[in-house]
Amino acid sequence: MAITPKAIGKYLDIAGPPQGIPALDGLRAIAILLVLLRHCTLYFQGAEPILPVGGWDAASLAINGWAGVDLFFVLSGFLIAASLMKPRDESYRWQIGHYLLKRFLRIAPLYYVWLALVVSGGVWFYDYVPGNVLFRVAYHVLFLQDYLPSDFVVTFWSLGVEEKFYLVAPLIFLPLAATRNTKLGLFGLALLFVIPPVLRALTHASLGETVRYVTYFRELRSPFICSFDGMVAGAMCAYLVMRRTEFPWLNLPWLAPACLVSGTALVLAILMPAPLMSEAISRATASLSTTGLSAGFALILLGCVLRPCVATQALSGRFLRFYAKLSYSLYLTHWVFVLELYRNLEPKMTARGWPLSLQFLAYTAMFIPLCTVFAALMHWAVEKPFLLLKARIK
Repeated sequence: MAITPKAIGKYLDIAGPPQGIPALDGLRAIAILLVLLRHCTLYFQGAEPILPVGGWDAASLAINGWAGVDLFFVLSGFLIAASLMKPRDESYRWQIGHYLLKRFLRIAPLYYVWLALVVSGGVWFYDYVPGNVLFRVAYHVLFLQDYLPSDFVVTFWSLGVEEKFYLVAPLIFLPLAATRNTKLGLFGLALLFVIPPVLRALTHASLGETVRYVTYFRELRSPFICSFDGMVAGAMCAYLVMRRTEFPWLNLPWLAPACLVSGTALVLAILMPAPLMSEAISRATASLSTTGLSAGFALILLGCVLRPCVATQALSGRFLRFYAKLSYSLYLTHWVFVLELYRNLEPKMTARGWPLSLQFLAYTAMFIPLCTVFAALMHWAVEKPFLLLKARIK
């Protein structure tokens, strides 16, 4: 194929697939921006608020930006369940190998390239925890880093959760697609949804009353068995949409905006008041916060899918589509810049006597563009060719 301006433009295009839902790209962009903002706050959290407004820290949403991962989980649950439950024509034969190959091409190539670069020292300014490298590489290759330490790049943990969901999804959603008892299927998904918060509550009880973030993350946040409620919430949305004719109330004109407003209100009510994970984490916070977020994000997603409106048009804009396109590359790669940029900026900002709020804003203004440029290079150099190959598999 000749390299022409038209071919280059097509390769660099940020538009989603023709059959996609543009508003979901907006949600994906919000998810990665929340994660980036979370990591912008890491070296500025302390006894004083980052952005004080009266007695409230206006940076609370950024500090709680770890919730972006839960939004990613909801989106994954919706998209995977929808693809598995969509109607097939008589000539179609579903194959597990076909499904797994497409999932592999979506996730693994960029992940393995980035893992190799980090472990080999290709990212020369980034230091990971040394020791027992071969064993650690082996379990990262097998996506077991949600149970074993994700100590090359901490953000790798959620890929372990995602991959396990991909493996169990056909066992759940193919039978659901075949069942005629829609209410029973919905009830089964609801039962799955409550398993993680119950397990988190029981695990928290076994750990005692004082659970710090490191323990919470290792025991209650990272393991797949404790963190798949977001994916089930997204899958429930897909199930409702796929069986829309059996739920006439889904066509009520006021339902979509009501879902958007109530979901947004629930998410902001959880994330805005104060940082959730900075002190000892209570049993209620540990067991219910991510479940509440999953429910809120699922309502927002359902509102986006049911009926176009002003909000879904805003979520379909080019800025958000651009960040949606880079979201996976950004998620994998941004962590290596967090400490190095701070090391370079902090002495200069402190020497100038900048207040904490100004330091945070300056750091964020440099961190996000830096990560974006690097993620764009990784996306178009490594990720995009495999996405094109995946798109050719029918």
